[in-house]
Amino acid sequence: MQRYLAMPNLKQAQKVLLVNIPMNIFMITMYVIIGTVMYDAFIGCHPSLPAKDQLLPHFLETKFGWVASLEGIFLAAVYSAGL
Repeated sequence: MQRYLAMPNLKQAQKVLLVNIPMNIFMITMYVIIGTVMYDAFIGCHPSLPAKDQLLPHFLETKFGWVASLEGIFLAAVYSAGL
């Protein structure tokens, strides 16, 4: 909401909103795809984790641990999203 209120006029705010809608649809689609892939990966087992929000890091560690420095890139992405 702050992004739209910061625009100098209504026309520019509408343009920003129209650009933002496809990006939000893309992000939601990516969340659904990641969730579906994780569901398919863990359908036969239930990993015992200390917290429920650790499933994505556990998935990356178990399935993509062979990719060099992927955990560091994931950590940097989570940290930058929190800023």
